[in-house]
Amino acid sequence: MSYKMNSGTSYRWLSGKTVTLPVNKTRIIALFLALNYLIILLDITTAHIGNHFSNSFEWIPIIFSPIAIVTSLILFLKDKSAWSMKLHMWVNAIGVLIGIFGFIFHISGLMDRASFTLSNLVGGNNPVFAPLAFVGTGIIGVIIAQKDKPLANNSSKNILSVKTRQLLLAISFWFFTTGLDAFFEHAQTSFTNLLTWVPIIIGLFGAMVCLMQVFTPSTDTASITLLTVTMILCFIIGLLGFFFHISSDLSNAWSWNSLFYQAPWLAPLLFSDLGIWGMIVILEPIESY
Repeated sequence: MSYKMNSGTSYRWLSGKTVTLPVNKTRIIALFLALNYLIILLDITTAHIGNHFSNSFEWIPIIFSPIAIVTSLILFLKDKSAWSMKLHMWVNAIGVLIGIFGFIFHISGLMDRASFTLSNLVGGNNPVFAPLAFVGTGIIGVIIAQKDKPLANNSSKNILSVKTRQLLLAISFWFFTTGLDAFFEHAQTSFTNLLTWVPIIIGLFGAMVCLMQVFTPSTDTASITLLTVTMILCFIIGLLGFFFHISSDLSNAWSWNSLFYQAPWLAPLLFSDLGIWGMIVILEPIESY
């Protein structure tokens, strides 16, 4: 079956009509991916400076991130070029490996010091879940470097394309790991404040909603409305969490340690980031056969 993807994108599930945007879906995702890598670079650099680069391996994500940023910007500018697609795919595949090995190294670091505690699991010098950010961004980067195509054996206009479903699956994974990280982070407080359950619930719920959309036969109004409301809610919860974390840091005599390890200020903004991701990946390309 032959097909082509037009340069526009559509929110037809939202408006009922085709809405053409100035740039295509791949370029939008590539640009936002570059921004995500920039934020990760700033976060990791600051954290590793605080750790005084005690291990030379800590330079790997710092060196890799600018490369990933440039690669995403190249794809944004040259989204129709075969070489930019291949470059983007391989660089982000390396990013996935860096995230996996970083996850392993961080766990090994805890085991070597016999310091496998809740506090050190999510904070300290080896926050176990931190490297998984490269896994999430890397998977998205690999997916968008592939050619899109409609779902096999289905001609319905309300069916999400293969790439869209893969992206939703990646976002679902990222929601799950973020909710899991929030659980271990807040378990240190014994959940004395009931509000600390909110990011855990919204993380797991966001993962479930994205996963449900992956396997929904068609983009019906109910499922899309649920996804949209969930993503907006995640964005708002992320901003509120950022405010609460900053307030906590300031009330406890602000220090480097409190900023990154007691109430990490950037952590809640990941929910806002995922809310935006959810809205971007559901952009459905206009398909012509």
